[in-house]
Amino acid sequence: EYGGRWWIFAALEPIQGMGTFHELHLFHSDHPLSSDWHPHPENPVIASADRARPGGPIIDDRGSLYRVGQDCTIRYGRTVGMYRIERLDPVRYEEVEVARVDTSGVPSLLGFHHLATSQRFLLADAWTRR
Repeated sequence: EYGGRWWIFAALEPIQGMGTFHELHLFHSDHPLSSDWHPHPENPVIASADRARPGGPIIDDRGSLYRVGQDCTIRYGRTVGMYRIERLDPVRYEEVEVARVDTSGVPSLLGFHHLATSQRFLLADAWTRR
C-alpha cells in the first residue's frame, strides 16, 4: 500500500513463449481484495531483461521505497539491482538504480532469485553449483 492505493508489481509474458524476464507491469486498486485493478498507463513500466523481473518484495526504508530487480540478460538472476522508486502514482512511475550485486566473482554462486529484508536481517535466496 502506498499513496492511498494498493499496488501489484508483476512480470508478464509479453509474447507467448518469451518468458517473464522482459517486462514489468504495474496495477493499482483502492483495496487489496478488490476485483477492480487498473493497469498503469505506462505499462510496461520497465521493458528490459536487465532489470524487469521482480526479485523480492518492495522494501520501505523509512519512507523511501526500493525495488529489487533481477538481471536476466546472461542467465536467470545472474545479478540483482536495487532501485529506489522516485515516483509511484496512477500516472507516472520512475526509479533509479542505487546498487547492484553481481555473482560473477563467486564461481559456485550462479545467481539470486530473491532478496528481502526484515527489521534485523537481509535474506537472500540464491542458487549454486554442487
